[in-house]
Amino acid sequence: MPLPHKGNQLPIYPFEGEKHNWNFFRPNPEFWRMIDMSVRDLGKLGIQADFILFHPYDRGEFGLDKMNDNEKKFYLEYVAARLSAYKNIWWSMSNEYDLINKSNVYWDKLGKIIADADPYKHLRSIHGLPGSKYDWTQNWISHVSYQMSTKATELYLLYKLKSQFNKLVILDEYAYEGNLNYDWGNLSGKEELYRHWTAMIQGVYATYLYCFGKDTDPSKTFTLPEKSKFHVDLIDTWNMTIEERGSYSGRFTIVIPENQYIAIRIYKIK
Repeated sequence: MPLPHKGNQLPIYPFEGEKHNWNFFRPNPEFWRMIDMSVRDLGKLGIQADFILFHPYDRGEFGLDKMNDNEKKFYLEYVAARLSAYKNIWWSMSNEYDLINKSNVYWDKLGKIIADADPYKHLRSIHGLPGSKYDWTQNWISHVSYQMSTKATELYLLYKLKSQFNKLVILDEYAYEGNLNYDWGNLSGKEELYRHWTAMIQGVYATYLYCFGKDTDPSKTFTLPEKSKFHVDLIDTWNMTIEERGSYSGRFTIVIPENQYIAIRIYKIK
């Protein structure tokens, strides 16, 4: 997030000037060199930087949310020119855009600016509150950026988003492991892992992969092509172990241990 927010004081700021009196046409070189180095260092670690361009959390602290239309356009074109060369950049138009209380037309206009300014066409989307239903069919949007509620049952509805918008679904937030007094920040490690795997199985990524989560059946029968051979691995997603279960064709049954959080991986070998 290049724009600081209340509670996130920084030693330097993205533009020249001072609080509530910024020159939005004069980016602060020292700040943006810091951003350059951060994105570069993340890339060295193989980490994608999902770059949040706007957010609703200034709350009168800095006045960085007071750009006019021309200043927003300059800012977006500057960021794209500065950072597009990094291969590990994504663009998120806003975090929890609903709180800014602007129309989809407003965000679509800004999204098209960043899309046009980025010659390398990095991934682009916009992130809303839990249950937000943005029109992710827009051409400037490459994928659905979704935040679910704290209810784990919503995990089983993600496949509907993939079918509705015919785009990759990325579950950006599914609550956090921790001990906060808020239900979005007090998941156990096992619950966090369970949500991650269940989200993936619900259509975020397509595989041969089956995850049984908390409720493990004693066995699972598969029917695959007779003329091909498939290798089977049993994965304990919590203990992080992989047990090979052999190769099969046609119809076969795999016995599953009584542990929770078991997944089965099947891939074609012949």
